[in-house]
Amino acid sequence: MSHLNESLIKDFRDFKASISDSIKHKDSALESFKLQIAALESSKTKLLADLTLMTDKFQRADIRLKRAFGEIIALKGRIEKIKTTSFQRMQVKLCTRCHKEYNEKENYNWSCRTHQSTYGGTMWWCCGRRNKDDPGCKYAKHQITENEEETAIMMVGGGY
Repeated sequence: MSHLNESLIKDFRDFKASISDSIKHKDSALESFKLQIAALESSKTKLLADLTLMTDKFQRADIRLKRAFGEIIALKGRIEKIKTTSFQRMQVKLCTRCHKEYNEKENYNWSCRTHQSTYGGTMWWCCGRRNKDDPGCKYAKHQITENEEETAIMMVGGGY
């Protein structure tokens, strides 16, 4: 029996040592897990703060973007209104005879000045003027063809 007792006592001591090692391992693992949890909590707190900051920045940027789009729409409206009113006031066209721009409201019988003949190298044959750049001797209203009139109206009115 004594041999059996010694064997049981030895097994009990081995079991006790094994339990002690298991407890140490468990305590070590628990401490490691606590440190990892603390690090993760710290990381989570920082990420939540960053998320809050980014959300706030996004909302402010979204407000600025909406305001900018509103301003763009308002400016487009103002540009369209200016185009319409200036087109109605000006109606700029290009004369087919003298190749100058003119306003239809200011197109008088003396507005377009051209020569009736060609420049002969030293003078205009129609009026005798010597300088090639002298204004024309024939007075008339500016003239535009129907096709060119449609093009001029489209260009000034913003049709292209």
